[in-house]
Amino acid sequence: AGLRVLGAADDVTTIDVSGVVVATGGRRVVVVGLEDIVVVDTPDAVLVTTRSRAQDVKAVVDALKAQGRADLT
Repeated sequence: AGLRVLGAADDVTTIDVSGVVVATGGRRVVVVGLEDIVVVDTPDAVLVTTRSRAQDVKAVVDALKAQGRADLT
């Protein structure tokens, strides 16, 4: 599959992508020329990672908590 959108598909514009997952948070998300990535847009942060590393998000959350950034977790 070339593109999977979680949320409002109207908020996503892509050109020449494959294997892309985008979770929208109300802003326009544009992805150009990328393969096998995950984009998660939330009101307070944007996460971009490869699909193969998407499970590592827990490590990011742990690092943010260690930095005192509970607002981003």
